[in-house]
Amino acid sequence: ADTRRGAVTELIHALCKTQLQAVSALFLEYVGSMLGSYAAAPDAAWVAKDAALYLVTAMTVLSRTERFGTSVTNKFVNINEMFEAHVLPELADGAPNRLPVIKADCVRFLIAFRNQLAPANLSAAMDSLVALLASDEFLVQTYAAAGIAQILPVTSGAVKVFPPASLVPFLEPMLSALFSVLDRATDRQGAENQYVMRAVMRVLSGAEAEVAPFPCTLR
Repeated sequence: ADTRRGAVTELIHALCKTQLQAVSALFLEYVGSMLGSYAAAPDAAWVAKDAALYLVTAMTVLSRTERFGTSVTNKFVNINEMFEAHVLPELADGAPNRLPVIKADCVRFLIAFRNQLAPANLSAAMDSLVALLASDEFLVQTYAAAGIAQILPVTSGAVKVFPPASLVPFLEPMLSALFSVLDRATDRQGAENQYVMRAVMRVLSGAEAEVAPFPCTLR
């Protein structure tokens, strides 16, 4: 592994191959302790939640591909419960500039487990991703755009979680927010943010004919 976290992930995966249940129980205790420290003093102990979310992801993702994301998960970790209790509240707190690393961690969690999360949780996250595009932090803007692009194509069974008609309420605020990120950029990196551009294209392709009434009102 090239980084400390990469080395930790490899160690966790090696342990999980032989003692999955015992390792999961042990690590979940550590996760609970770190999340408790964060809950007691979020601004001072945000590093604890950063580590907790990383540890949950490392112990839960047993197999993944770059294109399709996580394909095999640890059955001893309840991903939807973790998302509802510790991820979605951060995304939906209405403060896009607060604790940007934690915001990015939570979007990364959403992206990692997009195929395992319940459709209701993905739908609940969409409003929050659009709101996070208003952040002043390039990191948060970029992760929010990446999150939109990654969850829009997700299917539940053979049915899209976000069929074209379901996107109608989101279209104008979503596209306006995405273009606003580019407009507000103060450097070339921000003005040419590939994740924002990819999200715009994914929204347009996902909305299909439903996007027709909106282009003239954008920007």
